[in-house]
Amino acid sequence: MRLDKYLTEMGMGSRSEVKQGIRKGFAKVNDAAVTRPEYKVTDKDKVFWKGTPVDFVEYEYIMLNKPAGVVSATEDSRERTVVDLIKNSRRKDLFPVGRLDKDTEGLLLLIPAVVSLLYKEKTGVYFLVVADWEGKSRRTNRSTGRKAL
Repeated sequence: MRLDKYLTEMGMGSRSEVKQGIRKGFAKVNDAAVTRPEYKVTDKDKVFWKGTPVDFVEYEYIMLNKPAGVVSATEDSRERTVVDLIKNSRRKDLFPVGRLDKDTEGLLLLIPAVVSLLYKEKTGVYFLVVADWEGKSRRTNRSTGRKAL
């Protein structure tokens, strides 16, 4: 994986910000300064950004019991969001799947934005997998309500 992609996915900045930082010498791989954004990083490499180690986490999923009074959003200028409740996330691009009203409590799943964007672009349709008590599962096309077994 390219060093700039690695750092961008771990929330160190936008791709252009990270590229500038790499060229300025903010990145190190295995204690050696790297100034080329296209430098290939392997899973065995130790990556540092501005002196801080950056571990790569490809996927991170969080199940959250959303309390009342919190909005189902990634950012809001007036209200506390579900992302504000997550303190120990290793990825900085988590966002809620679905939506619960501000005053509603319940289970909410947070996934990396990359996963959702790839899923939407590939299919163009949202699917919900439901397992019933007989052990069968069905996929429901949420945009049309059709069911497929």
